[in-house]
Amino acid sequence: KNTNEKQRTRVSGGQQKSAFTSIRLKINLGLAAGLLILVGVGTIANINTNRLDDATEARKQALHAKITNQLLLNNLIDSETGQRGYLLTGDKNYLDPYYKATAQHEKLIGNLLSATQSPGDRKLIMQIDQLTHSKLNELSETIELRRTKGFAAAQSIVLDNSGKAY
Repeated sequence: KNTNEKQRTRVSGGQQKSAFTSIRLKINLGLAAGLLILVGVGTIANINTNRLDDATEARKQALHAKITNQLLLNNLIDSETGQRGYLLTGDKNYLDPYYKATAQHEKLIGNLLSATQSPGDRKLIMQIDQLTHSKLNELSETIELRRTKGFAAAQSIVLDNSGKAY
């Protein structure tokens, strides 16, 4: 009887050891799975954060380009306003907006070029630059005619509508 009890105790102890090992394995597998899920979620969150940063930067650049475009347009309007006031009155004070606007033109075009990487957009900006230079040259020509030859000479250029081409 003593031998049978020892055998049962040995078998029972082995089963306990096996059950303990099985529970430990399950706990370790659960921890490993949780860790893998945590690493996966962290990786996905990092990727999405990087995408969001890229999208935010692209939006900032687009907004900067839009604002610069508006400033460029406002400068052209100011230069025309100054030119028109001078042509009508002959008073050089009306040229202040013209001079301020033309002084900022190159800087604004440079800002647009630096804000874009797209070859198509850069080509478009260069076309805008050509057109605005043509318009500024036309304004300058009429201002010079008014200064040197008087109102009628400048008026003839305005009346031929060549400025509407720009």
